[in-house]
Amino acid sequence: MIESQEADGRWTLHGVTSNGYGCARADRPGVYTKVVNYVRWVGAVLGGGEAAHVSHKVAQALRDSKTACQGHRCPLGQCLPRNRVCNGFIECSDGSDERGCW
Repeated sequence: MIESQEADGRWTLHGVTSNGYGCARADRPGVYTKVVNYVRWVGAVLGGGEAAHVSHKVAQALRDSKTACQGHRCPLGQCLPRNRVCNGFIECSDGSDERGCW
């Protein structure tokens, strides 16, 4: 799981991986889960009041990820700033950040 602890002690789930060595390492396979597909289940496990909070946080993160990228969006959702596109380093899993560079 990819998570972080907030300043108030709560944990935020960012992603789930069921396979892989580390997290998004170059030349290493990884299988990731789209957390938004499991929001209802997470809410049911957490129970009542937390479910709405979880759902809101996931929805907001999705909105932010779709609108905030000012560079190149990799197929797995990572947003690369413009200065990391065509810089000679493949950073997207499919190499799309280095295609069509002059």
